[in-house]
Amino acid sequence: MAKDREIQYLGLDLGTTGIKLVYNGGKAQETIPSYVTIFKDSLLRLKHGGDVFVGQLGIEKQRYIRADGHGKTGYILNGGRIGDMELAKEALKYAINKVGADKMRLVVAIPVEEMCFQQKNQAAGAENTEAVKSLQQIISECEKVDACKVISQVDSVAESIGVPGKIPLAMIGDLGGGNSELKICFGDMYVEEADYRQVNDKNGKYLAGNWIDELLCGLVMDLRPQYKAKKNFDFEFSKEEAQALKEAYGFVDGVEGDPILHNFQKKDTLYRDQTIDVYDAVKNACTAIVEPMADKMQSLAGTVEAKDQPILNSNMYFTGRLAQLKGLTGAVEKELAKRGVRNVKIQVLQNPNYAGAVGAYQFACECPEDKW
Repeated sequence: MAKDREIQYLGLDLGTTGIKLVYNGGKAQETIPSYVTIFKDSLLRLKHGGDVFVGQLGIEKQRYIRADGHGKTGYILNGGRIGDMELAKEALKYAINKVGADKMRLVVAIPVEEMCFQQKNQAAGAENTEAVKSLQQIISECEKVDACKVISQVDSVAESIGVPGKIPLAMIGDLGGGNSELKICFGDMYVEEADYRQVNDKNGKYLAGNWIDELLCGLVMDLRPQYKAKKNFDFEFSKEEAQALKEAYGFVDGVEGDPILHNFQKKDTLYRDQTIDVYDAVKNACTAIVEPMADKMQSLAGTVEAKDQPILNSNMYFTGRLAQLKGLTGAVEKELAKRGVRNVKIQVLQNPNYAGAVGAYQFACECPEDKW
């Protein structure tokens, strides 16, 4: 049966900080903050003219949620897992309706961690209650959705670069805000747990963009006593400021750069504004992820047969916001070489923020009619 020309195809990448959308022939690309606020109090609904707010509005409305069960608010993902399915459902409905098509087929890319959870639920025959209902079922219930598929984000990226068509084997790192995932991709969309790794520390803490922000915030605040003592200057520094610095200037050791001057506002009227060079703090915070990243990549590469190692080593890719740290790929390559994993070439994909959504869109457009 020929595909209906009136159907709109949508690629959607469910990220920690943002939902990425690609549609309209691949020409339309946009991001919605993946934050939702739901009012369950009738007075709040009346006052604010609605009960569900997604994206930037959701962020702005969060302060009205009281701690007495009259609503809920938060980001959809936490460490690669969906924290609240109700929030996820509302965010996805909002994103789907934003496209403006009456009928659509979409592919949703989710973290590998969540993909494994969904697969285990299906394999165990979990009952279709709201608490355990699979993401695919929830999306399919949206009125405008004709058909839907859910794949992992790294497999979506693999689709965008041609695994297995052009590239038989690859390692892909999706380096985001909440978590960093690495996966060996053979072209099979089913996720085997042996084929992927989360980048975390010995305590299980996820090492990703948010972790670097926290680390950078702490390193900058460590400068506070010396400035207070020597220059009679006190300041505050938030994780939001740390994120902005990382995204504007982030780099790892081995990359030469100019001083990174940050203007700190006075904490109170007793102090004046002060410009501080935070170059070392930015470098040390960003460099901290290199060794654990190499650890996980070495572990994952060890699962591949020796005869396939040269293919794998020449086909390693990073995507996501964190992949844009200056010097990250070179630093990880050097660290892997120290460990005996040589001749590695890591590439940062073009347009890394949208690689997952682009791959999802391509998959939707190319999916055979009988596979939906």
